[in-house]
Order: sequence, then C-alpha cells, then structure tokens
Amino acid sequence: MKPRQYDILILGGGPAGLSAAIAAAESGATSVALVERKNRWGWPIQCAELVPKLIGETVTLERDAIVHSVEGLRFYLEDEQICCLRAPGYVLDRSRFETMLADRAARLGVSLWQPANAYAISGQGALVIQHGCQYELEAKVIIG
Repeated sequence: MKPRQYDILILGGGPAGLSAAIAAAESGATSVALVERKNRWGWPIQCAELVPKLIGETVTLERDAIVHSVEGLRFYLEDEQICCLRAPGYVLDRSRFETMLADRAARLGVSLWQPANAYAISGQGALVIQHGCQYELEAKVIIG
C-alpha cells in the first residue's frame, strides 16, 4: 500500500479541526486531509454551544446555524442568583455549524475522510480505516 501524501493532516473534525483545515487551505497548503470518526457533523451534542459574538470576526456564520442571540449570563447557586455577566454571543446549532464549516473546507479542496478512524498515529502520519479499508496517510504537519 502506497501512502497518500498531504501537506497537512488534521485528526478531528470538530470546530477547531475544521477551522484549522480552512485556515490551512486559505493560507496556501496544496493538500489538506481531515479525518473525522463521527458519521454526522456536530453529533452527539457535547456542550451548550454558546460562542462569543466575536466569533464573527473569524468565522462567517450562516443564519441557519444561529439558534439564539445571547446578551449575558446569569449564574445561580441553590436557586439564588450570585452573578450576572454581560457576554454577547450566540447559541449555535452545532450540526449546522460544523456542516457549514465542512462544506467550506470541501469547496477549498480539503480531503474530508468521514467517517474514518485514525489509529497508529506517528510523527509521519496515521493509519486510517474507512468503510472497512485501511489507508496510510502521511503529512509534513499533523494537527490533532
């Protein structure tokens, strides 16, 4: 099996991995691969999906990805409000947000390996299983 060669290999397709793939492609990397084990972008939901409004300076958000706008946070301890914090931001639909990022990465030429499982990771790359087949991916840079 001849290894597939990439400039950059990214392991993990959450918002950080997808953003890294987009940044790499936009910065001139000629071959970028991203390996994501989940079948569906953004699932299962892992947090409250609250992001600061400043995210808009880094990522273009589609309106479909925004569930609610938030102006602040209230903190409670045993039914008593103990703090109120101004924190403008958004609650996102994680699946739509990640799908939006994945679509953008694909349009930029990123090779999306999904669903795929990376194992036997080394300084040169990783062995990846996708649909029952094993592949060897090598890269100059690995982000995980």
